[in-house]
Amino acid sequence: MMRAQYPGLELSFHSLTTAKQIQALLDRSIDVAFLRPPLVHPQLSGEAVVTERLVLPADHPLAAQERIAPSELADARFIHINRQQAGQTLHERIQDWLQRHQLAGQVCQEVHNVLTLLSLAGMGNGLALLPDYAEHLRFRNVVTRRLAADEPEIELLMAWRSADGSSVGQFFRSLVWEWAQANAPAGRRQ
Repeated sequence: MMRAQYPGLELSFHSLTTAKQIQALLDRSIDVAFLRPPLVHPQLSGEAVVTERLVLPADHPLAAQERIAPSELADARFIHINRQQAGQTLHERIQDWLQRHQLAGQVCQEVHNVLTLLSLAGMGNGLALLPDYAEHLRFRNVVTRRLAADEPEIELLMAWRSADGSSVGQFFRSLVWEWAQANAPAGRRQ
């Protein structure tokens, strides 16, 4: 649909931290970013397009269960992505959940990216709380399981320069919003 409307348009995708995405928007090297809140900048606008529940990747005896109760994680060792890489909000949501369930003191390792985290989990070095998208990163020795109760959630924002009134940018944002609405779980559609 986008290519039919704008046949000469090229889309390119980059994997950047939240801070680097904000800088790239300001530098005009990207036009749209997908990042974790908060988005606090006077030149940028954003809108939540997805709310993800956090999942638990595990190569662990608990992997046989469909859902895992927080109390079953009392002896678990957790691997975290550090605050600078994960983004402040994701890091805080995970920390809050761990503290609420008195599991906060069990962090055994901090890493810089999701792939390293999943590799370490697959080697049996610990468990991790990650957003839903991690289910799509397939590692042989890693499985994902839902938490049985009180699953923390985090939004994914689509951000752009507030002054960007280009028809291409507006069209792209409308396509993303339509996709997000069509794919939102029942009860989360706006």
